[in-house]
Amino acid sequence: MAVLLYAIAALVLIIILWGLRLVFEYQRLVRFRLGRFKDVIEPGLKWVIPIIDKTQRLDLRVSTVDVEPQEAMTADNVPLKVQEIELPETMKRVMAKQAEAERERRATIIKSEGEIKAAENLAKAAQILGKDPTAFNLRTLSTIADISTDPSQKIIFVPADIMKVFNKDK
Repeated sequence: MAVLLYAIAALVLIIILWGLRLVFEYQRLVRFRLGRFKDVIEPGLKWVIPIIDKTQRLDLRVSTVDVEPQEAMTADNVPLKVQEIELPETMKRVMAKQAEAERERRATIIKSEGEIKAAENLAKAAQILGKDPTAFNLRTLSTIADISTDPSQKIIFVPADIMKVFNKDK
């Protein structure tokens, strides 16, 4: 009977020691219970259930690695080697021209998109102003007020009724 008690005590002691984990300050343990994430174990002396719990150590220290020189592409499509090199002047000029052409291409695209939006807004404004003649007259007066701030501008007033006569001939 005493041998059986010693065997059970030894087995319990082995299980307790088997589940002990020492986690250093710069580490964390991720505990998986039956293959599913359970929790993150903080530094210290911790115990996990043997066989049922599996742990994965994570090292939080910063590690440095030597990286071989690489080629990178900048935002304006200029390829650069990531190292200290001196390029010939002709190559620098060619790369600058290529980058400038790319910037001009992008600027043209942005400008044309802006003009499309402006044309759409002008079409909407024309529809709104065409529905109400009073709104058209108010817009005309607003434009005259804007132009009159520059004294070098000459303004010739043409009544809207005269303009209607010219439109009827067409």
